[in-house]
Amino acid sequence: MTDDEYHQAISDAMDEHAKLIGNVSVTWNLAQSLVFAIFGQLSGLPFEKAQAVFFALKTDFAQRDITIAVVDVELSEHPELCDKIKAPIHRLTQLTNERNAAIHTIWRLADGEAKVVPQLLVKHPPALDVDDPAGQMARLEQKLTSTNDALIEAIMQAAHYTASRDGQDPDNAGKKEEA
Repeated sequence: MTDDEYHQAISDAMDEHAKLIGNVSVTWNLAQSLVFAIFGQLSGLPFEKAQAVFFALKTDFAQRDITIAVVDVELSEHPELCDKIKAPIHRLTQLTNERNAAIHTIWRLADGEAKVVPQLLVKHPPALDVDDPAGQMARLEQKLTSTNDALIEAIMQAAHYTASRDGQDPDNAGKKEEA
């Protein structure tokens, strides 16, 4: 392999690794935005106030925790719906350690290889699969995508509930009126 080919292989490996981390990060952030949508839907607060309260909490965990608290209070008389809406939020929390492993691991180039690997001389997140971090990140992205689908369904269920509660047509919950 020529020096140019080796440098290109390193560049390709870094690009692929950055894509994996980026996909996990963007998919995670989408999930958090969906958690905010559930919070906003069920909190009863105007959008600006819901946004101020939710984002005053500086950790994803605290934001999910306050959302769970709102779901528990708002849906206390509807335990089945409460559980359905909370389930994907809990699933997201269960994926936290894997997400942190993808995002916060210190990475390096493998000696003599065009491959990005974890730097094992420093402490890395325990949830990291050091033997297959790329596979782990790809699987995590799939789990997050599935969780996001469930969060979208939870938003629809929350919108249907609040429309019914507020005396609106639940079949039009979340839809904009025609001008």
